[in-house]
Amino acid sequence: MNITDKGLGTITWPTIGFLRFASTLSGTADQSSADRAFQTLLLNCARSGLNILDEENINKVFGSRIDQDTIELSEELEIYSDTIEEKYGDSPEAVLRRVSPTNRYLAAIQLANEAAQTQQNRVEMLEAANQAAIKRAEAAEKRLARLARFEQQMAVKKTKGKRIARKQKAKQSKKKRK
Repeated sequence: MNITDKGLGTITWPTIGFLRFASTLSGTADQSSADRAFQTLLLNCARSGLNILDEENINKVFGSRIDQDTIELSEELEIYSDTIEEKYGDSPEAVLRRVSPTNRYLAAIQLANEAAQTQQNRVEMLEAANQAAIKRAEAAEKRLARLARFEQQMAVKKTKGKRIARKQKAKQSKKKRK
């Protein structure tokens, strides 16, 4: 990139500087985190519109790898098929077919990330709804406990009232006999 337009000056990082930066994208050093960091960098480069190689050269060099990765990501996207169809109105395969071969890999990653994010949002909403339901249930149980105590008090008063009513009735019956 630095060679293509000398008027811009140096626009890329030295390799060591870039690797140091890339290592900060993830706190752990496992392969999965490294892949995720690399995919994040690729996706952001693609989103910026940066493309320093033409389609033909990319297809010659990376064509088989793009196809293989597209297949692997397509399998992953099948899991999220409903989410993708809901958003784009087409199946993941149909969406990927509309994208040029050189951008399919990044498009598949983007679709998978969007679908995963949508699923994550749904999970968070369901968890929030679950927490709200738990709080409502706890509040209802507390109210029910208060009402149960009130109900017991009312039953005692009712029993006491019946007793008083029987006594008064008995007194009135005695008065009538006399």
